[in-house]
Amino acid sequence: MTGVVHYGGVCQGGIRCTSNGNDNRDLYDHFGVAESPVTGFASIAYTHDQWGNLQGTSDAGACQAGQTNTVSCVHTDFATQTSGPGIG
Repeated sequence: MTGVVHYGGVCQGGIRCTSNGNDNRDLYDHFGVAESPVTGFASIAYTHDQWGNLQGTSDAGACQAGQTNTVSCVHTDFATQTSGPGIG
């Protein structure tokens, strides 16, 4: 899987965005962070629209390599801190 989550522009016009070219809402407004009450570590949820090998996940087969950077490949990814000082 690539470290890139989206190539190109992101429409900032809310519901006025279209589905054409870079004037789209492929990434929606889905970014969030939460702190573990136990460890103080951060977990981040974010939208990703790049193709990757998602075998064994609920997104397996949801998009093909040629559909990268489109709404067909949009899925939610999570990143969780595992060491270092917490955010709290």
